[in-house]
Amino acid sequence: EALSKFKKEIVGICLLPPKGENQPLDLLVLMSLDGAFEEKFKKKDEIEKTLKEIAEKKLPKNITVNSVIIDEIFDMCIKGKYDILGLLAMGMPIYDGGWLGALRVLEIHKQMVLKKFEKYVVSYVMGGSMIRGTATAESDVDAFIVIDDTDVTRLTANELVGKLRAIIWGMAEEAGMAAGVKNKLNIQIYILTDMWNSIKSANPVIFTFLRDGVPLYDRGMFAPWKLLLKQGKMKEALRIFQVN
Repeated sequence: EALSKFKKEIVGICLLPPKGENQPLDLLVLMSLDGAFEEKFKKKDEIEKTLKEIAEKKLPKNITVNSVIIDEIFDMCIKGKYDILGLLAMGMPIYDGGWLGALRVLEIHKQMVLKKFEKYVVSYVMGGSMIRGTATAESDVDAFIVIDDTDVTRLTANELVGKLRAIIWGMAEEAGMAAGVKNKLNIQIYILTDMWNSIKSANPVIFTFLRDGVPLYDRGMFAPWKLLLKQGKMKEALRIFQVN
């Protein structure tokens, strides 16, 4: 009934893991809405009100319905709040228009990568067609991993990337199976020193990466650079850094 009313807006429905014994279950509805930021939240509140009315008629009393728009998830991630990603990864998908599976497979893969290589991972970033809004049901799920090579002495940067890439790419297939997602998880790896040099030279590819990417994990590098670029202060920040 919810999809019959809001098929365009609803991109996923997930039953979240219980918070504790005898606690109500949460059914989370993911939405993708058009319009200005304030308009999206106004529309979200209107849709959520209708969804709760449907839930009162259709669902048991121990299931509560809440909603979140993709923009809110992105905002949480940029602010370093990743808890919702873990909940989605552990939850039970009820309906998926593509976004839920993408977030689940990325979170599962991210956790696998961090467990093995956290020392070297600076940022784990979602990008590609889903962020741009051009994805189809068959599109790849794109992620970019920034690797810190500044304290590596035994290996060259290329050797480090080659060694990590083989393992990380292997994890991608395993994560896809765990998430139940058939879409290919496409992983690209950046070296921190190369990325920094690209930023200093105003490389448009890296600037696009910063502008469009959403950090699903960040040690305090990607999000500040993204904010500086958004505020038009990237060149000013680089100039101050070079002078000092």
